[in-house]
Amino acid sequence: GNSGGIELTTSSLELNNGAVVSASTFGVGNAGKVQITATDSVRLDGEDSDGLGSGIFSNVESGAKGNSRGIELTTASLELSNGAQVNASTLGFGNTGAVKITATDSLHLDGESSNGNSSGIFSNVESGAKGNSEGIELTTSSLELSNGALLSASTFGIGDAGALKIIATDSVRLDGESSNEFPSAILNLVEQGAEGNSGGLELTTASLELSNGARVDASTAGIGNAGAVKITATDSVHLDGEDSDGFSSGVFSQVNPGAKGNSGGIELTTASLELTNGAQVSASAFGTGDTGLVKITATDSVHLDGESSNGFSSSIFSQVNPGAKGNSGGIELTTSSLELLNGARVDASTFGVGDTGLVKITATDSVRLDGENSDGFSSGVFSAVSSEAEGNSEGIELTTSSLEVTNGAVVESSTSGVGNAGAVKIMATDSVQLDGELSNGIPSGIASQVDSGAKGNSGGIELTTSSLELTNGAKVDASTFGVGNAGAVKITATDSVRLDGELSNGTPSGVFSAVSSEAEGNSEGIELTTS
Repeated sequence: GNSGGIELTTSSLELNNGAVVSASTFGVGNAGKVQITATDSVRLDGEDSDGLGSGIFSNVESGAKGNSRGIELTTASLELSNGAQVNASTLGFGNTGAVKITATDSLHLDGESSNGNSSGIFSNVESGAKGNSEGIELTTSSLELSNGALLSASTFGIGDAGALKIIATDSVRLDGESSNEFPSAILNLVEQGAEGNSGGLELTTASLELSNGARVDASTAGIGNAGAVKITATDSVHLDGEDSDGFSSGVFSQVNPGAKGNSGGIELTTASLELTNGAQVSASAFGTGDTGLVKITATDSVHLDGESSNGFSSSIFSQVNPGAKGNSGGIELTTSSLELLNGARVDASTFGVGDTGLVKITATDSVRLDGENSDGFSSGVFSAVSSEAEGNSEGIELTTSSLEVTNGAVVESSTSGVGNAGAVKIMATDSVQLDGELSNGIPSGIASQVDSGAKGNSGGIELTTSSLELTNGAKVDASTFGVGNAGAVKITATDSVRLDGELSNGTPSGVFSAVSSEAEGNSEGIELTTS
């Protein structure tokens, strides 16, 4: 039979030590909706003697056949701690309704139970289940997840997971991990072994902060597609650091190892974007399937700096990784000021079987690329076909007022594998300045190359500016060292071109278009126009 559900109205609701409010189905029949209105607060904490957390549930339980109508909760303040949950998931045969929560002041999820179950809000299709979940809608002023707490609308079974939609008018902050090293996270996943799609993740706030390995993740590791990640943070986004296992904080939309499906990509809109200490924004392929575009609009600034403890640089990625078969959608970044420091990267490259999309950067005021990380890897903008890859890269388009590339940083499109590297096109209305070298003597530069061992062509370099300056060994280089042609170098500098100085090994600054002695191919030469 069916249950009529639960309707509860109060000022304050508190569930402790494993207490529950539940309208779930364990047999053959449907469970009604759980509707709770608590004008002041809802607090759920702790677990019972068997380790089962306090919670509000509307589940289709294991072995059941039927549907649940979900959970609707309205309050001023909602707090879940020590493994407490709000959960409308299916573990049996049937669908679960949406989890809709309005907490006008604040929502805080923290920690785990003694057996490691995270505090959280869930709308999942669990392993062994057949059915769909309608996802999560959450509205609050301030949202905080700490010490491994979770928001999850994911599928582990056979069926689709609904969308996860969050509106937090002031702030969203995720930090830390549980005792078993699971980071705090907002998840909309197709997990390993699942067959189904996830509905995507949409987050709207003023300020978003992810630290110590926290993540926002809509990826697929099963058979099915993961929806897009769409983030709007009107003031700022700050992603920082890593968890205790060295996994970066970040925003992810990936086709993970073993997956067969596509990911919807990432769209991030803010005023200021900052990635530090190895944090990442990544839409990359590790399995079989395509990843969507990474589209970032940061009206004021984008700043990437530093690396994690294991040497992973702060980065924006759209890659086809080793073992993957699929294409990446590329990167589109629009801002006023872009800064990549100490090994930070914007990178759309292929290391597997598939093509990577265009890297398109528009920074109306300035672009500054500087230095290297502790392993000697350059800061820079990259579009590459690696030595083990089969595929093409669409190259780099960069538009700004002032471009500065120093201390070994690079703008580089290259092929080391089987495939073509796209052109590098730069328009800097005021100036381009390239200077210096890495600690190992590799110069700062703009490059479009066919590397040794490669079979493919490079698209060349087109640079338009008012003033071009190459000093202390810096170079603009379109050469071939493999089997393939290097495109032309075409430079237009309406005011001036200055080449001066050399590297520490005596190699001069310069503009190069060469066919090396071991190469098989042609270079299209150099065309330089200035006053």
